[in-house]
Amino acid sequence: MKKKSLLYALLGGAAVLICAAALILFVINPALREKYADTCGTGEVHLFLREGKGHLAADGRFLPVGYYRETTPSREITLSVGETGEMTLWIWACGTSDLEITDVSAQALWSPTDGQRDAAEHIRFGAYEKKIAVGEAGLVRLSFTPDAEMTAGLWRALISVTAKTAAGEERRTYAVDIRLQGETNVVLCRGGSTEWTVVERDEPTAAERAAVDVFVSTVEKVSGCKLNVRKESEPGRGKEIIIGYGSDTAGDDEIAAMSSEYGYIGISLDRITLTGTGDRGTLCAVYTFLEEYCGLRQFTDRISVQSEKRKIVLQAGTQIVVPDFGQRGVLSGEGNTWAFAMPNMLNAGGLKDGTKYGGSITYSGDAQQTLESLIPSNQYYYANRAFYSSRDISSDGLRQLCLSNPEVISRITDKVLATLDGSSLVQRVSLRHIGCDTPCSCANCAAINAQEKSPAGTYIRLVNFVAEKVAENYSGVLLEIELIGAACTPTVTLPAENVLVMLSDAGTTRGENYGENGFISTVRAWRKNTSHLGAVLHIYADGQYLCPVTDAVTLGENIRLLYDAGVEACIFAGCGSVTGAEFGGLKAYVAARVARNADYPAVLAVHDYLYGVFGAAGGYVSDWLDMLSAQLAAKKPTVEAGVSAAVYDSDFLEKGLALLDKAERGCGGDGECLYRLRREKLPLRWAELCLVPAAEWDEFFIAEVERFFADVEHYGITSLTGDRLSAEKAALLAG
Repeated sequence: MKKKSLLYALLGGAAVLICAAALILFVINPALREKYADTCGTGEVHLFLREGKGHLAADGRFLPVGYYRETTPSREITLSVGETGEMTLWIWACGTSDLEITDVSAQALWSPTDGQRDAAEHIRFGAYEKKIAVGEAGLVRLSFTPDAEMTAGLWRALISVTAKTAAGEERRTYAVDIRLQGETNVVLCRGGSTEWTVVERDEPTAAERAAVDVFVSTVEKVSGCKLNVRKESEPGRGKEIIIGYGSDTAGDDEIAAMSSEYGYIGISLDRITLTGTGDRGTLCAVYTFLEEYCGLRQFTDRISVQSEKRKIVLQAGTQIVVPDFGQRGVLSGEGNTWAFAMPNMLNAGGLKDGTKYGGSITYSGDAQQTLESLIPSNQYYYANRAFYSSRDISSDGLRQLCLSNPEVISRITDKVLATLDGSSLVQRVSLRHIGCDTPCSCANCAAINAQEKSPAGTYIRLVNFVAEKVAENYSGVLLEIELIGAACTPTVTLPAENVLVMLSDAGTTRGENYGENGFISTVRAWRKNTSHLGAVLHIYADGQYLCPVTDAVTLGENIRLLYDAGVEACIFAGCGSVTGAEFGGLKAYVAARVARNADYPAVLAVHDYLYGVFGAAGGYVSDWLDMLSAQLAAKKPTVEAGVSAAVYDSDFLEKGLALLDKAERGCGGDGECLYRLRREKLPLRWAELCLVPAAEWDEFFIAEVERFFADVEHYGITSLTGDRLSAEKAALLAG
């Protein structure tokens, strides 16, 4: 016994000496602090959330050199409803400058079931030190008091800290996940062990099989717990997790009358049900469960995060997953892959097939099909000149059709019916028309449009004729058309009940609030006169990678405005494709997040993406976006300006490059983080080249131009400002 006591004493003494040595080394040795600063990128503000008892939160790490470092942007604090939770926020000046804290506040508080609330009513901050010396840490006491009306489940809060440094004002934000427990809690796994078994159908669909796989693999990544899987016909006992529709589930009665994309989550002490009214409903239920209880976030098709937990605790009860927009998708660019689309519950846009992922909304032909494709001008223009307007060619090189010509109407109708013949899967027929805002000017078309008091008059009449024939034989099929947002509604002929009108914001000033630029007024006017209304959001300047428009927070707020105005379909064009815009991935994530649940604060979605993709560098990238947004608001450049002196003056450019240089160091060698960050840095490099006076060009400048365009091609970008790269390169070198 004495030997054991002596051994314990020796081990304890050794541990104390090691910790003391590490602490002394870190506090006394400036080189060690400087090494840390280099690793994290100067990091003027770092936040660390600790629970009231003083233990480091579950996803944090204690590094052997004696300091804390954040590893993910969120911490989960578990409280009971009505209980006050005590937390401590650590603010550490770990760079090369003292800090003056100017503000600590809660910006947003949100729950999947309760929506947005005023965070100030529930989160309180105690007194804190205003000034923090470099290498020191300040403490902020934080308390959260949920009121009696707040239901159990996950709540999201965004905590903001503003600090002044020697280099100027820095802002860092830190998300906090707060779990409210109810009276009945269910333990899924603890310490790598579980009492639960996953049950799947004997003959699951490809989507159900995928749902089981992602559920089992994510739970294992989060907790280290490997769930067993068995078929429903196989004997088994104990607690069951049933995944898939068609089984005898507790949710059958509640989802029977719902559409094909509603999911059901049912949690009891011995049974968990994840199902829905079809493959997509089941997948929506599974991904919602994993997001809420396992912290799953899919930021890009290659970047996702999960929260590490030794114990996964669930809240007993039921939840219906109801996407706010029935049609949600990315037409082109980032987000237009199943790896991104399904976890973020997109179901439309440029997605193809995807049976494994529950499939997307199915079209007869292409989702971007135009009337031109039904009457190809290379076949009909010279032989049937009466089919076409005197306006010879549109900007896309397509001949403009005369939409009041009876033969044109008849041929389009016949071709649409032929594509639908015998198909029971088609949900949409796209009848987009190039140039509908500048219609045929023949006497007949002009008379119809004058009577309708709208340039869309002939277009709506043609589509209605086709819609009537489609409705006779194909119920549930919608004809999808697209109009420029400035188009006014016809006064005589309204769109048929089976016509989905997609309003494009292409005619608006992008990056502005829809309530301010008039687009939402157009949407409301059309909503009064059409049964089905959608919107196409061009969230970058067409064909221009280097064109800083559309603030991501404003984008999310605009989607909420569309939802409030009664829009049911939301499609996003150009979320950073090879000819897309900077930060296209960010915009795709924010758009998908808010389109699924319009209550979700866009500022939270932006924060999650920046820290999830860029890690410790996320704060610097956030500062850059704030700086860019303020510059655009002040300068108000035209879309055609692109990256120019109209946006990037020398002082602004210098500050932006300094921020993104810090962000690069903050990536800490993460290859994916560096790749995406350097891609987003291209606009500043382009501006830097463009602002060099021709008199200062020399062989070094030419070499830098060559290096820049090589990098552009490396990142898969085929156009910078609308023209081919070779032309842009020649134009730059020619001055």
